[in-house]
Amino acid sequence: MNKRSRRVLMGYMALSDAERQELDALSDAERQELDAEVEKFKRGDVFKRRDLRENVQKSDAMDLGPAGSGCPCCGK
Repeated sequence: MNKRSRRVLMGYMALSDAERQELDALSDAERQELDAEVEKFKRGDVFKRRDLRENVQKSDAMDLGPAGSGCPCCGK
């Protein structure tokens, strides 16, 4: 497993039990939406991937990790 994959795994393991349960409890529609976004990213060229990344980072609905102390998942 490479370093980035380990960071993703560490991010999942750092979730609280409640956060893991929330992720596991996604509805079929939410899972399909998430899968569709991942597929768009996989198929996209460099510019499309950048746009998708920026949209996710701007999303108010997502918790993008701790501010100031650095993210234990990505190190940024």
